[in-house]
Amino acid sequence: MPEPASPHLMVGDAWDVWWACTRAGLSASELGIDLRLDDGVRSTDPDPGEGPDPRQGSVVVLAECGRCIAAVRDLTRRAPNDTTDPDRWSRCGCPARWARRMREHDQARPDQDRSERTDPSAAWRLSIGVVKPGADVDAVHELLSSQFQIIAALQRMLSDRDVHRLYPEAYGPAFRRRQNDYLTSGPVHALVLVAPARLTIRQHQAAKMAVRKALGGTDDLRNYLHMADNPAEAWCDAQHLLGPTAAQLYERYGA
Repeated sequence: MPEPASPHLMVGDAWDVWWACTRAGLSASELGIDLRLDDGVRSTDPDPGEGPDPRQGSVVVLAECGRCIAAVRDLTRRAPNDTTDPDRWSRCGCPARWARRMREHDQARPDQDRSERTDPSAAWRLSIGVVKPGADVDAVHELLSSQFQIIAALQRMLSDRDVHRLYPEAYGPAFRRRQNDYLTSGPVHALVLVAPARLTIRQHQAAKMAVRKALGGTDDLRNYLHMADNPAEAWCDAQHLLGPTAAQLYERYGA
């Protein structure tokens, strides 16, 4: 399990907290997050809650919409396991705007988007490659073997909740239905990947995109391979798909 977030972590949108909790499969309190508005707009919060005072070391998340604060606080009191689209939890329109921003970042300059938004010095060894239904597993295995040691391969069926945890910000209800149909249509293969040395975000991205291009799948849905683009999401995938084994692997490989 990751260490709790540092005091006074600030993000621009309450739905970032929901996304992080959903990906990690943990509640806000388990991640050390006390969700509240900043002093300038806190009076608009309909439910300030009973969290610890941020001046006493709690994590503070800044946002502007009191409705979203209340919705996200309710959704993250426990580890999120609901597959409902965020718009159904808050009618202010903020979830849709947040999801569009997430998608616009992903679609703009895909060779640079995530690495420019994340600490460029971040690097890690252990990751999970999820080979999607219909992909040539042997081909993916061979392509990834050029950069990673594949220490285990697990076959499993994904549920709708699994898909939601892997892709909380999917491209709206219509895309989510197609995505769920596709990713639950057959078994996926989770490959446990270990790099010989820590690879940067850009190197992990390049490995993933090389596989996708080699197999001819570069669209948003049928792109054959899921891999995390940063070390936090790599941990989320390992914890999600490997369970308690993930902690043992991280301890062994120093990931």
